[in-house]
Amino acid sequence: MSELGCVPDAISYNTVLKRLCEDSRSQGALDLLRTVAKEGGVGSLDVVSHSTVIHGFFKEGETGKACNLFHEMTQQGIVPNVVTYNLIIDALCKARAMDKSELILRQMVDNGVRPDTVTCSSIMSSLCKHGRSKEAAEIFDSMTAKGLKADVFSYSVS
Repeated sequence: MSELGCVPDAISYNTVLKRLCEDSRSQGALDLLRTVAKEGGVGSLDVVSHSTVIHGFFKEGETGKACNLFHEMTQQGIVPNVVTYNLIIDALCKARAMDKSELILRQMVDNGVRPDTVTCSSIMSSLCKHGRSKEAAEIFDSMTAKGLKADVFSYSVS
């Protein structure tokens, strides 16, 4: 693109990152993300860029790489959004790492990011699968008391 006089912006990079991840090439996406950051380009990209690669790693079963990138982005001062937190929490719940998912949930709330229906449903589902249905019901009650609208999935696990 630069040969044509075009300077890629964050949207251009995010499009390429997403495509790489869709093609199961998340490591290549991470390499691109790091190259852009190293060169100081496009504000070293953003939470969307990082979340895209994190999601790609989870889809490829690379939980460790996804979690490492999550920690790396927070250390760089990139604040995760609800989508990023939901990716991490859901993956940890599926990996039966409830203690870690609850820790990330606390971090999410401490950072001022409000859990949504997806967050609560991931945790409730995992709690039910681990025989902790009373705790899942408490989360459901808390969720509805805070004004979050339950979806069909939320009702099915509560």
